Amino acid sequence: MHAQSSSPASSAIRFPGFPAAFQRLAWSNRVAQSAGQISLAAAPLVAVVSRLACP
Repeated sequence: MHAQSSSPASSAIRFPGFPAAFQRLAWSNRVAQSAGQISLAAAPLVAVVSRLACP
């Protein structure tokens, strides 16, 4: 039995049949969209915390 690596790259979903350049582009797009979603979720939290910090 082989020991499985726990790195994200080894457990990532593959796109069989697509070239490596396309796969890198797809993953970079996914990361960019995730960053955008995180910033949209964080903006209201920052606004509330900054409002509470100022009397």
